[in-house]
Amino acid sequence: MGWIQWLDYSSRQRERVLELLATPKDKGMLDELGVGSIRDAIADHLFPPLSTIQTRPKYFLFVAWIYSSLERSSVADDNLLKTGRRQEVKLIAALKASESEDKRGLIGAQKGYAARLPSSIYWAGLRTLGIFTDRSSLAEYLNEMKDARAESRLVRANAMETIEDAGSPAATLTWDRLPRPSSDYTAAADFSLSEEEAGYLRDKVLGMVGDNYLGRSTTTILAG
Repeated sequence: MGWIQWLDYSSRQRERVLELLATPKDKGMLDELGVGSIRDAIADHLFPPLSTIQTRPKYFLFVAWIYSSLERSSVADDNLLKTGRRQEVKLIAALKASESEDKRGLIGAQKGYAARLPSSIYWAGLRTLGIFTDRSSLAEYLNEMKDARAESRLVRANAMETIEDAGSPAATLTWDRLPRPSSDYTAAADFSLSEEEAGYLRDKVLGMVGDNYLGRSTTTILAG
């Protein structure tokens, strides 16, 4: 029986290995020269928030909305993981049921709820873009959320007037200030971006240009 193991040095390495294991393999394809590692290094430098299994830019917002709302919610700490997954499943169902004809790249369209959830695909990009402002993996974040929620409640209590005047969802200690969703996205959702949403994603990408990471082509991919 074949087996595989690795040493877990960081959350990023773990996510890369899980992504590798989840990607369907063509048995006729070999990389005997190791070109793939060079390709991946170039891709990480030119397009750090993106990977080939990401499909639509609005998933960055969907995942951020779900988990930032969960952080601010009154859900019991023991139910955070289940509630987050349940919300993602509801999102998949809402996107499937949408009247929009543009359903390209819908996660779960073929394998249903057995497919990977959007958070497992977009989490690294959320960190790279600064939408999720911590460096934790999703599993680590959920484990640490109890303390983060207590601190966030204190911050909101001390700055309630500022939050109410901002016109957008309250920023938490681990999330950027996000555009306000136009509807209940777990009940009715599509992939179209409002002007505010597209502008927000564009600004997050352009904010990385100063670090010599990205070119204009990535802006088109994320906000187009």
